[in-house]
Amino acid sequence: MNRLIGKTISVNEVGYESLQFEKEEIDEILIPTEILAPLLEPIMTTSVDYTDAEGNYYLYLSVSRDEIGLPSYEVWLVNGELIPNVFGGSEDVR
Repeated sequence: MNRLIGKTISVNEVGYESLQFEKEEIDEILIPTEILAPLLEPIMTTSVDYTDAEGNYYLYLSVSRDEIGLPSYEVWLVNGELIPNVFGGSEDVR
């Protein structure tokens, strides 16, 4: 979150969750089919969320790709809007 909003946030201020999904349960707008295709089910995900003083809602999603030797696929949303290539990464390692 610090890299996204330029502010250090206390662990007590964020929500954290790890979940497992089947491929058909994941929104293809957030995680493209080509990212999910080589992964075994269930798909392991992690999310971190934060709401700032102005009411802006930040959500970070990560899909583990350890099983195929690739870094996690990352997705960032602000107020429900997808932020593509937040840190200048390639589409494959967002």
